[in-house]
Amino acid sequence: MPIRALWLSMLALATACGGKGGDVCDAYPGVGCIALLVDAPVGIPLTVDQIGLSGDIGFALDDTRNPMPARDTGVSLPVTMALLPGGTFAGNFSIGVVGWLQQTNIGSAIAVGNFTTGQHLRVEVTLAPFGLDGGVPDNGVLADMTLPPDFAHPPTDFSGVDLSGVDFAIANPGPTNDVAEDVVNTWLVGESLTDTLQACNPVTHGTVSLAAETSMVKVGTQAVRIDYGPNTHYYFDAVYPKSRDAGWNLSGRTGLQMWLTAQLPVSYIAWQPVAPELVLCSRAGGYRRMAPTTNHTNRNAEPYVQLQIPLLAGTGWNQTDVGNFDITNVDSIEIHLDPQAAANGMGDIHVWIDGVGFY
Repeated sequence: MPIRALWLSMLALATACGGKGGDVCDAYPGVGCIALLVDAPVGIPLTVDQIGLSGDIGFALDDTRNPMPARDTGVSLPVTMALLPGGTFAGNFSIGVVGWLQQTNIGSAIAVGNFTTGQHLRVEVTLAPFGLDGGVPDNGVLADMTLPPDFAHPPTDFSGVDLSGVDFAIANPGPTNDVAEDVVNTWLVGESLTDTLQACNPVTHGTVSLAAETSMVKVGTQAVRIDYGPNTHYYFDAVYPKSRDAGWNLSGRTGLQMWLTAQLPVSYIAWQPVAPELVLCSRAGGYRRMAPTTNHTNRNAEPYVQLQIPLLAGTGWNQTDVGNFDITNVDSIEIHLDPQAAANGMGDIHVWIDGVGFY
C-alpha cells in the first residue's frame, strides 16, 4: 500500500548516542520511522541547500512545505532526515536521493530497505556523482535544508503502534568511498594450494602477504599491495573487510569499481584464467562469483587500469551463484587472481589495488 503522506524533518548531525548522528526517530515514539542519513564522499562539496527525494518503489512522497524553498547558506553533510510513513505501510522501498547546492546537482544515491509497520529503521547513503540522471524525478520533492528542524506539522497517525520489540535495523548499502586505506588493519589475504578458486574461506600457506603501499597510490594515501611467491602459481586473493561481517545490502548497487595493476616475472606466461575475479560472500553461506571474459590485469606494474565490475552478469562478465547467496546481506568481497607459470617459473608476483568502492 503506498504511503499517502510523508512528513520530513531535517537535522544537522552532532555527536550523540544512537550511532553516527544519533537517532532522529527517537523524537517519534509510538510511530514507524525511517532515519535516513545522507553523507558525502571526499571530492564533492560537503554543503547542500536542498535534498531531493523520489519514491521509486513503495513511496508516494508529499512534502508538507514549499517544494521549492529559498536557498540560503545550507548545511554541511552529513544530515539525518526523519521519514514518517504512517499508516500500516510495510514492504520494500527504494528512495532516490539527490544533493543540491546553488541549483547544481552535486551527487545522488539510492536508499533501499524493507520496512515493517511500526519499525524504526536506519538507512545510510553516501552521495556519489554517478547514480540518478541529473535531476529530481517527476514524483520527487525537495526538502528544505535552510530552515530549522520543522516540528510544525507532526504526524497524526500515532495510535495503535507498539514499538516494544521493534527491530532497529540498519540498511547498509556498502562503501562508496575508497576503502583501500588503513590497509593492514582492514584487509586480509588468502591463497589456495590448487588452481581452484577457494571462496569465502581465506587461509594462508606462507606464500602470500599483505602490505600498505604508499608510493604506487592512485587514490588517497594508501593502496593494497599483495605479494605472492616465490615460485608458485595458484589462486590468491585480497579480502575486504578483514572482519568479514560487513552486512551490506547491495541490492541497490550496480557494481564495484577499483584501480588495479600487477607485475608478473618474465618466466610467467599470463593470468589464467583471465583476471581479476570478484567474489561476494553472503552471510547466508553462499557466494556470487563474477568472472571476466577477457583479461583486465596487466603484468608490467604501472599504469593502473580502472575497472567497473558489475554485480550481475552483463557484457564481458559471467555470473555464478553458489549455495544460499543473498545480495541483501553480503559480509565481504574477495578479489582473486591465478598466475600461469612456465615449467621453470621463478620469482615473486605483486598486485596493487586502489580506489575500491561500490557504485
